Parts: sequence; C-alpha cells; structure tokens
Amino acid sequence: MRIAMFTDCYHPVINGVVTSIASLKSALEAEGHEVFLFTHDFPGYQDNEPNVFRFRSVTYPLMKENRFTFPWPIRHVGILARKRVEAVHIHTPFNVGWIGRLTASWLGRPRVFTHHTLWDEYTHYVPGPRGLVKKFGIWLGTTFCNSSAAVISPSTPVMERLREQGVTRPIHVLPTGIDPTVFRGGDFSGPREELGIEPGQKLFLYIGRLAKEKSIEFLLETLASEQFPECRLAVIGDGPSRGELEATASRLGLNGQVQFLGYRKRTELKHYLAGARGLVFASQTETQGLVLLEAQAGGVPVLAVRGPGVTEAVSDAQTGRLFQPGDRTGFLAAWRELAHDDGMFERMSRNARAWAEDFSAQAMARKMCDLYRSLAGPAAVPERASAVEPA
Repeated sequence: MRIAMFTDCYHPVINGVVTSIASLKSALEAEGHEVFLFTHDFPGYQDNEPNVFRFRSVTYPLMKENRFTFPWPIRHVGILARKRVEAVHIHTPFNVGWIGRLTASWLGRPRVFTHHTLWDEYTHYVPGPRGLVKKFGIWLGTTFCNSSAAVISPSTPVMERLREQGVTRPIHVLPTGIDPTVFRGGDFSGPREELGIEPGQKLFLYIGRLAKEKSIEFLLETLASEQFPECRLAVIGDGPSRGELEATASRLGLNGQVQFLGYRKRTELKHYLAGARGLVFASQTETQGLVLLEAQAGGVPVLAVRGPGVTEAVSDAQTGRLFQPGDRTGFLAAWRELAHDDGMFERMSRNARAWAEDFSAQAMARKMCDLYRSLAGPAAVPERASAVEPA
C-alpha cells in the first residue's frame, strides 16, 4: 500500500509520539509498503530516511518548543496525487493535521486519526483561562476524531475517555509496537563508570520528558521520604521542568542519589537498562506507556502509578507493581523490596521480557495495514458522513 502520514512532531524531536510514528513508519516499510511522511522543517536538521517531506515553519512566540507550519512548498501535496496514495493517516489535530485533512478530502482518500495525546491534560502550556483552554483541547480532539473514517487509540482507557468526550466514530485500540531486541544485550560498564555506581547500590531509572504532567516530583519526594541510601536514580531525558526538578532534588537532599543525565540516544538506552534494577514512573497523562514496554523488553521491572496507558503496559505483580495515585507509602515499600529481593527481581525480569514480546512492531503494523485496506475500498467514509457506532 501507499500511505501518507501527517504529523507536527518528528525527528529530531525526542518524545513518545515521535517514537510511535517512527516505529510504525519503519515497520510498514519493512512489510513492503510505501510511507510518505509530512511534517514541519527544523533549522539545521537533515533527514537520513526516505520519503520525509517538510513544510516551512516558524516558532510559536509563546511556545518555543513548538512550530507553526505553512503548506509550502505546495508541490509536496502534489506528490501524493502522483503516487496515488491509498490512505491518509493523521497524527496531530494541529496545523499539519489540517493540511492532511484538506489533502485527504482533495484526494478523496479515507482519513485515519491517531489520538496520541490527552490534550486537555496539557493546558498549562497554553496561555489563557485554564477551563476554556481545556474545553478547546477536548473540542479539537473530538472534532478531528469525528471527521475521520476511523480513530486509533493506543489503549482501552483512552478509548473509553474519548467516548465520554463525545467521539462517535469507530475506535480501534492499537498500541505502538516495539522491537524488543533494540533494548537487549547492553553493556553496563560505561554507565556504571559514568554514574559511579558502587558495590551494593541499586540503580533505578526514569526515562522520559521532564515536564509537569509527568509527575516526577512524586518520585523525588517518595525517594526522600525515608532513608534509602542504597538506591540510585538516573533521570534520562530533558524538558522544560529540568531546572525546577534539579532544584527540588537538591532541596530534598538527593544530590548524592539522583543524577540528571539529559537525553540519550535510543541505541544507548540498552546499556543503562542492562544494569538497572527497575524503572519508576508516575505520569497519569499517558495514552500508552511506550517507555514502560521498552524497559520491560530489556528485562527491567516497572514500578508505576496507575493511569491511562499505564495499566495495559504493565502486568501488576508479574512484570512490576502498580499503585494508586498518591500512594507514596506503598510505592516506597515496593521500591525497597525490588532493590533488596533478588528473587523478586529475577522473576519479574523474566516475565517482563516475555510480556514485551506480545507488543512487536511488525504485528501492530500488520493490524494497522488491515485497517487501511478495509477503509480504502468502496465503503470508505465520505467527508460529511453521519456518525455511526463501530460494529
């Protein structure tokens, strides 16, 4: 098949949405399909993969991490007509998404929309009254969903939330696939020296964006709530809250236990996972806990707070432990147990590796392609079709 994808977020940006899109594109191409990806340009960045087309863009004045995209050069859109694209997959409700929406209508092709982000949980990034911005986020996501032939939800809790918010189009739960081999076979000698891990110390990881919605303060406050000197926490990632989090760690007396490493390449993560006792995670705004699956693929158990996208990524008591929001006592007790109980770690590590195998990228790509094919036939939903419930 020939598939067009539209996204506001792609390389060189590092986050879960980019990982999800890149994984799907790569897996579809490995199956012999052609994927044409459209996104905004990025100053100084050159793509090293085929069929990535970039529109001109400028930085948002009040949101420096984001860019506003213009449909230029317009010849990019003409490529899709010449290539006779069969399906259009939109990964954003913002301006590149609107370019994709108009392009799909012009070509008469069905639109698939993946709801990657719970936009109403990110209102603190947008200036304006919080309640009004939240309503706009819900309206925007719902509008895009209800104007699409099909909606992709990365998890069942997110699907249920979309229904509550008024989405009436067919919703298909298809999590992002991973390649488990990417996160195995690491060499911990480099990270051990970098971090200064001493005999008897146990390394735990947080991997992800450093931002308010990730609730990293919960992890720091939990670690500081009791004496736990044998625990070391390496924070891999970056984001707008890094400075504030470093200050919080210092205030809590965790300078000797917590290290902020910044971004690491995906190819380097396996070396940190190779020596990690566990991954800790407290975000309640995930659509899919992709980093949780990646850690488990490397044999690393997960301690996490329950939330959308998390509960389906971790098998509680088998590949890790899940806790109610705010349960600092239970979280710390499990953290200590995993650090000290070798039998618990070995059992959960084996289970985690096996669990991650069920989320292979190729299996998910085949399911996605089956959906594309089902929509590309005569029954594809027209532009102004009435809403129907899935069969």
